[in-house]
Amino acid sequence: GNIYYDQRDFPEALRYYRAALDSAQQLQLAYAQSVALNNIGLVYREKEMYELAAKSFIESEQVRLKNQQFGLSAHSRLYLVGLALRQGEFDKGLLIVGKVIDTMQRYGMFSELVDAYTSKARLLASKGQKQAAYEALNEAQFILLQHHMINKLEAYYIASVEVAQLSG
Repeated sequence: GNIYYDQRDFPEALRYYRAALDSAQQLQLAYAQSVALNNIGLVYREKEMYELAAKSFIESEQVRLKNQQFGLSAHSRLYLVGLALRQGEFDKGLLIVGKVIDTMQRYGMFSELVDAYTSKARLLASKGQKQAAYEALNEAQFILLQHHMINKLEAYYIASVEVAQLSG
């Protein structure tokens, strides 16, 4: 499904992701099931079918919680933050991302924590809260440097440019 997703052939990607979900459910593989649900949600997000996307992300989160994958549940919730940003629901996104950050800190999910802080920065910049947005970016940068996450630098810089553009 990922190849088709990358090629933006969403109907085909969805077909493969659903097949993966069916297999994961039959084999009772919770992690694979939650990944498939997140992937299905990403397809719906790209198709601007936000309610279906949210439903998939929430279902993925529930699978992870049921299987005591508490840190990973925050990863699923982070997708909801992106939906809130796309839909202009900045306050809703900020509420969710605050909980996501708390969970990721608790479980030491530093790579994902960078994504959470950059998402928070985008939300704050979209609300016109420039200083707070830059503070969130500084948190992301601190984590990047502290944990030597060279692989996350590109995403951080992209987020920094977006925040600067949103902040005017």
